[in-house]
Amino acid sequence: MAEKKRRGRRAYLNDYKPDGKGGYEYRGKLYSFDGGKDAHRVFIRLSLAAAVLTLVLTVVPEVLPSVPVSRYPLTAVFWLGTLFTSGLGAYYIWKTAWGGDPIREHVYNKTTARIPLFYLLLACFAFALTAEEIIYLVIAGLAESAVLSLIRPVMACLCGISALVYHLYAKKSSWSATPLASSMPSGSLRSLETAGEDDKMPTQG
Repeated sequence: MAEKKRRGRRAYLNDYKPDGKGGYEYRGKLYSFDGGKDAHRVFIRLSLAAAVLTLVLTVVPEVLPSVPVSRYPLTAVFWLGTLFTSGLGAYYIWKTAWGGDPIREHVYNKTTARIPLFYLLLACFAFALTAEEIIYLVIAGLAESAVLSLIRPVMACLCGISALVYHLYAKKSSWSATPLASSMPSGSLRSLETAGEDDKMPTQG
């Protein structure tokens, strides 16, 4: 009986074929980081550092006591946008690191390829938040402590700068398609048990 082709969000499962041992192995397209293994390790480390830094710069001002908070509705919108894009960007970086090198096509398309865009969006939200905080301080005035008053706009600005620098770095970094997994030696195929959560193949009914 012919194997049923999956479509839509589960179409990537078509790249997993029975290995004859009761399991599945990936036989789809792979992407390798240009520059080799050492360059890939540097990329992953810098990416993880950028993810942690932008998350810290986004969250810390919200948990510090006695930090003046703008009451403008747009401030909440810009901060939530910053939090969402930094969190999702960090998730994409983690999935890219977990996927290894070479990385499977469906993981690359859903995560790695989206990283530059999301960090550009993060920079835009962070700079907008910075401007909104500065406008609030100009209108409402500084609090008793000028340092506390400046914590939020300064950290938002640093978050925007960090995100923009990383966006340019990630955009410059490139990945190239490699031969299909089916044309590679069997020993080079990762077993399904070591794949990430998105790589798991459901048992056939």
